[in-house]
Amino acid sequence: MATIPINDTAPRIAYTASAGQTVFPYPFWINAEEDIKVYQNGTLLTLTTNYTVSTILEPTGGNVTLLTSASLNDEIVIVRDIPIKRTSEFQTGGSFQASVLNSSLSKQVAMLQQVEDNQSRSLQLNQSDTFNGDMNLPKITADKYLKVKSDTTGWELVSAPVSATTGVTLSAGDAYKLVNVNATENDFDIISSVGNSGEILTSNGSASAPSWQSPPATQNGAFHAILGANQTITTTTLTKVLFDTILYDKNNNYDNTTNYRFTPTIAGKYFIYTKVLYLNPLVADRYGYLYIHKNGSQVAQSVVTHPTDDASSIMCNTVIDFNGTTDYIEVYTFHNNGVNQDLYGYSTADFCNFGAIKVT
Repeated sequence: MATIPINDTAPRIAYTASAGQTVFPYPFWINAEEDIKVYQNGTLLTLTTNYTVSTILEPTGGNVTLLTSASLNDEIVIVRDIPIKRTSEFQTGGSFQASVLNSSLSKQVAMLQQVEDNQSRSLQLNQSDTFNGDMNLPKITADKYLKVKSDTTGWELVSAPVSATTGVTLSAGDAYKLVNVNATENDFDIISSVGNSGEILTSNGSASAPSWQSPPATQNGAFHAILGANQTITTTTLTKVLFDTILYDKNNNYDNTTNYRFTPTIAGKYFIYTKVLYLNPLVADRYGYLYIHKNGSQVAQSVVTHPTDDASSIMCNTVIDFNGTTDYIEVYTFHNNGVNQDLYGYSTADFCNFGAIKVT
């Protein structure tokens, strides 16, 4: 062999295998079969046990043949790994064979290519970086992180941003749970509950972990109730009107069974309206009243006297500010007709009603 040219070829090659593939070419020079390492899916294979090598001492390389076929998408990596040592010596006054010299020089170039390859795969500064400080790493210390110094003169070790002893440990039961930065901001906590259907994750302020809660009541609070059956109103007696049939109640704030009152759970101003219809007309010089009470005290009223039609209808409305917790309203009526009078109640008609709509 007159010359053994060593091309500028990387001393490694990687393949993604097809199903059943056994032959994988390598494109670089080797001196012996043992100069090649083969990895399959990260596992180092053994020469003659797992693979064979053909065509040594060829500048263009040869083939690695697996003795067991690869599976689809197996990762096969072939790397040249010539031991870095001198194996030839020229004696003083002895023969000087060109083939031995060529082989020795080829091995040296191959070794340098290996060093270059290893260096290119190592952490190093970019060629354009102007840093000229100390690149030596600090002494290794448990549970520390490597960090560039604030003055960029080198490296330093710092405490872990997350405690190494109390960090989050996840298990299969933690699926769909959330992780929360704890109050000291150096660790994480698992929010133990995944919440119930329909709940939302709600902030509890800067000093507390968030939690699952029911969504707030709809902001357009409103209700409308009617009198489902006739109600007798005793003469000269202030009487609460028992609106017992709810047509709609956005936030379930109206009590139609016990107190017959509206207690909104959203603070703000509400337009309040009500109407009653007495079945029989009032006699001359007699009056009928309709009142809206807030927290037991009158805040609005309307009055009619001796109508000319066959029934007496009274309407009353106002705007009231509620605190969203304890404030409530009720409707009362009064007449001095001399005999008891019935309010006209009907389960599917709106003769007597009571309602509210949030306006601000």
